[in-house]
Amino acid sequence: MTIDAIITAGGIPEIDDPLYEYTKGIPKALLPIAGKPMIQWVLDAVNQCEYIDRVVVIGLPEHAALNSTHETIFIEKSSDMLTNIQTAAKTLGATANEHQRAFILASDVPAITVEMLNWMYDASKDLSGDVFYSIIEKQTMENRYPTANRTFIQLEDCQVCGGDVSIFRLEVVNGERPIWKRLIDARKNPIKQARLIGLGILVPLVTKKLKLKTAERKISRRLRIVGHVLCCPYAEIGMDVDKPHQFEILRAELGGE
Repeated sequence: MTIDAIITAGGIPEIDDPLYEYTKGIPKALLPIAGKPMIQWVLDAVNQCEYIDRVVVIGLPEHAALNSTHETIFIEKSSDMLTNIQTAAKTLGATANEHQRAFILASDVPAITVEMLNWMYDASKDLSGDVFYSIIEKQTMENRYPTANRTFIQLEDCQVCGGDVSIFRLEVVNGERPIWKRLIDARKNPIKQARLIGLGILVPLVTKKLKLKTAERKISRRLRIVGHVLCCPYAEIGMDVDKPHQFEILRAELGGE
């Protein structure tokens, strides 16, 4: 079974964003690390993944001079992330069957490798479902990146942060789903997301009485999907560049500086 890939790359830091001193008005995805744009590190992993068929890049033009060995489609970004993902899914879905899946990757996780994509594919391929969401446990993240200062969600049985690589069935993002847009807009605020989903999630989360599998089940039911949480052993999947110190960590690691 092949899988497609959607890479979100349309973010341009505003002047009040801490990364603006690095980007100066260019897309974050094009920040250079060791002589190539940050998104190219992600594409290098995608290029090596034998399971991937087609690639959609959201928010960059074809003349961005990226190296992709797969059939690659460039689409313009719109006003919000959900619309971007829906547009990409419809573009891929024109020739896909109802079970066709796609990776969705952020362009700012340059430490990702093909081994990590293969792990996600293998972990999900025999599961029936609509969405497969990666998480990383606190110990895994802090052992690998002790100074990254990631935000963690405290559950009853673990502390986790979200990964920046997911897998979803193309059909599931089509249609009118207003709550999805609100959840994506609140993606940096777990408490706000829990409030949107409902008291059945919010109260146990705040009181630290929510178990991971219970959260998976309740969120799936609220969103009317079949969702699976994949506890990933690779911290790199959750090491995105939101702040200057995170960029410097990855630039030093990948560039040998």
